[in-house]
Amino acid sequence: MVPGQPFPYLTLAASFSALNRMDDSRKAVEDVLRIHPGFSLNNLVMMSPMKNQEDLNRMIYLLRKAGLPD
Repeated sequence: MVPGQPFPYLTLAASFSALNRMDDSRKAVEDVLRIHPGFSLNNLVMMSPMKNQEDLNRMIYLLRKAGLPD
């Protein structure tokens, strides 16, 4: 993982969520919030390098499922 960067942890959380490994997914979200307190799905939308809206919507769905706040 890259210290201080949320995206590797967000990707991990979404991947675990897609696999229904919810304990692991929630742990990755906890790591994001430890590094960046107050980080939310809204922050993700504003910062995301994703160009494809369908991919971003899927990521949002999986991270919401994992417990990342709106």
